Amino acid sequence: MPHRGRSRTTRRQSELSLAVAAMFLSGGIFAGLAASVFPPENRPPLWVPIFVSGTALLVTLLVLWRGSRLRLGSAALTSAIYLVILLFLIATSTSLGRSTVAAMLTVVVIVLYAWFLPTKYARLVGYTCLVLFATIMVVRYRSNDAYLTAVALVGLSILLTEVFGRFKLNLEQSSLTDHLCEVWNRRGFDVLLEKEILTVARTREPLAMVFLDLDGFKGINDSRGHHEGDIVLQEVSRALVEGVRSGDCVARVGGDEFVLLLPRTNTIEAQLLVDRLRGQVTACGWSAGIAEYQPGESSYEFIKRADNEMMEQKRSRGGQHDPVSR
Repeated sequence: MPHRGRSRTTRRQSELSLAVAAMFLSGGIFAGLAASVFPPENRPPLWVPIFVSGTALLVTLLVLWRGSRLRLGSAALTSAIYLVILLFLIATSTSLGRSTVAAMLTVVVIVLYAWFLPTKYARLVGYTCLVLFATIMVVRYRSNDAYLTAVALVGLSILLTEVFGRFKLNLEQSSLTDHLCEVWNRRGFDVLLEKEILTVARTREPLAMVFLDLDGFKGINDSRGHHEGDIVLQEVSRALVEGVRSGDCVARVGGDEFVLLLPRTNTIEAQLLVDRLRGQVTACGWSAGIAEYQPGESSYEFIKRADNEMMEQKRSRGGQHDPVSR
């Protein structure tokens, strides 16, 4: 059972909501401990730690209440609130040590940004905050310790941001790419298709799909071996990539099934492309079905229409063409 041992609240959370909630919860606990268990020599007014800790805990509850419904934009906004709270703490800290601890918490936000947000946005927000926080520390505590702390904070944050950003990019590419053919896999295709459907709903531009299935591919594996079959798949995918535009999508969605997703392309233009590809994709015979997106259609219905067209062509052609024309 996938949810055994997990509470109802935890089950309804996403990775994003849990990360944001944990960030605010830790910040609230830190603020409470800093004011009660480890108070500074010159205690700030009581309302300061109560306000900071209470705000952090309130946001934690709100994030958990939203759960998986929490959107990336809302998470970015609440994280910005967290950064403002940290900025307030750094600006009002009574010592360099306490200011340093508060500044170190900004690393948590920057890492969260690097993992969940586009890298460019994470760099812009994260590095801007780092410069701002380091400047406040250096101006308030004019000492070599303050300078060294600022350099360490900036250096560590940049290192973590770049490492997490690169790791996330590699992970995304690995999970969305077919390793044999070096094109999109089914998961990657589904992601791109949903984005293109949203674009079509906004721009009303045409969107075409070509569902392509190799003829007699099983015979290649049976008679020549799977290694030879892999070579055929690679040659087909390479020819498809070379035959379409840079903005088009080529995906392998099954063993010998490929899909072309063609933005700003209607049925007639897609048919012209298929006719041209007949002379370029020659490693194996293939059948193709074409569909143009219809307003209000689901991604499943769109794919199904293209698949049905392909099956109809395969039946009409008998699917008996020479599988390998090399």
